[in-house]
Amino acid sequence: MTNWFWYLATPYAKYPGGISAAAEEAAKQAAVLFDAGIHVFCPISHAHHIAKYMKGPIYNPHRFWLDYDRPFMVISIGLIVCMMKTWDISDGISEEIEHFRTVRKPVFYMVPDMVPKAVLEWKPQRWDLSTITQPSVGGPKLTSR
Repeated sequence: MTNWFWYLATPYAKYPGGISAAAEEAAKQAAVLFDAGIHVFCPISHAHHIAKYMKGPIYNPHRFWLDYDRPFMVISIGLIVCMMKTWDISDGISEEIEHFRTVRKPVFYMVPDMVPKAVLEWKPQRWDLSTITQPSVGGPKLTSR
């Protein structure tokens, strides 16, 4: 078992078939990675079911969930973007890619149902978690040694 995980980005709001279909497909893609021994946090499969039971409306759901997901982006080792339908027009995925590139963490792309070879071959860096900072603009930074 590893002590790190990848952040798995999948489309949601614009997914054909709706948000429930998006959450189901996201969970399926996370399972493909888990079956290959790759640990992931998938915000869509995680938060979709929670949101169904929340009381009251959220003023800006997109911003609310991205703010919720930000700490997971900080502590994950990198991003896997699953290229499900509409991934390329997803506002959330665009912001997630920008975050990971800004903090210089790896970004890999996944064809649905296929484990990216680059992820299987990737070797983790030694991260010094004491270097995590929360700047006022641009989100958290993580520096490698």
